[in-house]
Amino acid sequence: MTDPSPGGRAAPPAGPASTPSPGTGAPGGPAYAGAGAAAASAAPRTTGDVGGAPPAGADAAYAANGPSAGAGAPTTPVTEVPLDGDGGGPDRRNLGLILGSVVGVIVLGIIAIVVLGGGGGDGDGEDVAQDTTTTADQQTTTSAAPATSAPVVETTPTTRATTTTVDPYAEAGCDTEKIENGDLYVCATEVSVDATTGSLVVPFESSGFEPEIAAGQLHVHFYLNVPPMSENELNAGSSGPNSGTWVLWDTPLTFANTGDNGRQAYTVEQARAAGATQICTIIAEDTHAVIPNTGNCLDLPPEAL
Repeated sequence: MTDPSPGGRAAPPAGPASTPSPGTGAPGGPAYAGAGAAAASAAPRTTGDVGGAPPAGADAAYAANGPSAGAGAPTTPVTEVPLDGDGGGPDRRNLGLILGSVVGVIVLGIIAIVVLGGGGGDGDGEDVAQDTTTTADQQTTTSAAPATSAPVVETTPTTRATTTTVDPYAEAGCDTEKIENGDLYVCATEVSVDATTGSLVVPFESSGFEPEIAAGQLHVHFYLNVPPMSENELNAGSSGPNSGTWVLWDTPLTFANTGDNGRQAYTVEQARAAGATQICTIIAEDTHAVIPNTGNCLDLPPEAL
């Protein structure tokens, strides 16, 4: 029916309100609420839309479906739930910023470790050890390298001649103490053979006297080491129990084939015939008596044997 008042709306029909069946689009029913929520979700909004004026889509739905049944029917409140991809509100955005900052710090820390540590990790220690070893090897090689030195000048060492004083008297078996003290002694120093004359050549030294064949003077007797002289040296003179043979001598101080007054030394033939191996000396008085222990003996050379 029509409201008689000018510009008024049509009055609701009299009588009890009919209960719409489920699933219909009656305003104020569940379908309406769902439609309103869908419209509200579809419409663009800003923070603070919850509890505000219905969006434009809701007005359109209202215009299409009409008012709710009954003027005073309560309207079911709509709770808006943030949807995924919506930005999540302030808390979710703050959480994203925090997580992003943490990840950034971690990444920067890794970069710093890599840059400052030269790669970091166990491999760096091995590289350092390897570098140290290489350096040590290089140092060792450098130390082992032969140093450049000045040319070596070879010098011939100066050899000092060592003068060894050989005592000819000692080598000849002479009594050196008597000679040093100037006691009476005659010492034959060596024996050789004169190849021309075949005679023995025996140089000698006198101590405590000058040999001379004269009255009241001392001279020298040479003899071969054969009996009876080899049995007792006194037999090399007139004072022995069994006088043998000898050759008297004074000068020169070499028993040889050229003595004073035509005296001659023993020859090789005479030594061989007597079977001698040595020639001996002793001091004799002018009576040809010999003084014991005043001379020595020398071995004959091989060519005289």
